[in-house]
Amino acid sequence: MAKLMLGLAITSLVAGLATGLFSAHHFHRVAGHGLLANLLAMPLVTLVVMPAGLAAMLLMPLGLDAVPLQVMGQGLEAVIAVAHHVDGLGGNLSVGQIPLAATATAGAGLVVLVYLRSWLRLTGAVLIGLGAAFALPPLASPMPDVLISEDGKLVALAGSDGLASNAARPSAFVFRQWQAALRAPPHRPPVSHAQAAAANAGQPESLDLLLRAAAEAPSRFHCAGRGICAAIHHRVRVIAVDKAPLIGAACDRADLVVVAIPVYMQSCWSGATLVTARSLRRSGAMTVTLANKPAAALADQPVEKLADQSGGSHVRQAGGAPGSQRPDLRIRSAPEGVVRPWTVQRYYDWRSRSYDLPG
Repeated sequence: MAKLMLGLAITSLVAGLATGLFSAHHFHRVAGHGLLANLLAMPLVTLVVMPAGLAAMLLMPLGLDAVPLQVMGQGLEAVIAVAHHVDGLGGNLSVGQIPLAATATAGAGLVVLVYLRSWLRLTGAVLIGLGAAFALPPLASPMPDVLISEDGKLVALAGSDGLASNAARPSAFVFRQWQAALRAPPHRPPVSHAQAAAANAGQPESLDLLLRAAAEAPSRFHCAGRGICAAIHHRVRVIAVDKAPLIGAACDRADLVVVAIPVYMQSCWSGATLVTARSLRRSGAMTVTLANKPAAALADQPVEKLADQSGGSHVRQAGGAPGSQRPDLRIRSAPEGVVRPWTVQRYYDWRSRSYDLPG
């Protein structure tokens, strides 16, 4: 019995290491009690579920498969109960977004470590250590500062205090994925200015009011209703709207404009970065990273103080004309121009009834 349990433990450990790396890359977390779950579930699968399934298959031509299938079902229910019990113990570790280079390097190291027999297998441990180094600063790529959903309706700012979105109740499916990728920061809902902006709702003046409020409390969205929001994050002015008449005014006042409706406008004349629902249909969800972020001590200060310290070279008064120096925004989309069977529909042109593929 001891040998059986030891064999199960070793098998579970090897399988967990082989799949855990790629699971962490895609789902941004590691199951802390995965070995315990496998030790409890594998005897049920080996001694109950699989033999009952085999018996049901052999007896199916005779019409005698009902009892084995019932036994198999009971075994599967027991496996699910074990999974729920172990999940209740907690222990899941959030690892956040892991770079592809780190996953590939560590995966290659695991293959070398398992398959080689001589002392050369130690090079696998070196590769695994190098992969871990790729996932840590300063080798790891910086975390995104702004996240945009694929329909443009949900925008979030990643900061030290949490993940600030333009929705009081964001889509749970999308937002939880963002939280997992960014190591589970808490949600910071928008500040509502609906009453103060009621007289100017839908007018450019409402954007001025929201930007003034954002200057006092940066790294958080300030909204006059669900479809008119503004924020200042790392001295970058972000405006998210879903009303076409406000697009021009938003371009004049912001560095990044997100429009949650399909419009044919492709860019802002002011030089601001424009993202629309139509462009997102082709590109998919986006992340925006600000190169050369300001120091943390400056980034958390109100914009008025920053203007006094920097001479106004990187900031503007609310509603003023765009400055001569635009922030360096690095935009990355989900498909990244790679066509897959599950992304090819993004490039379909309904008018010409053909695919406008990249490249």
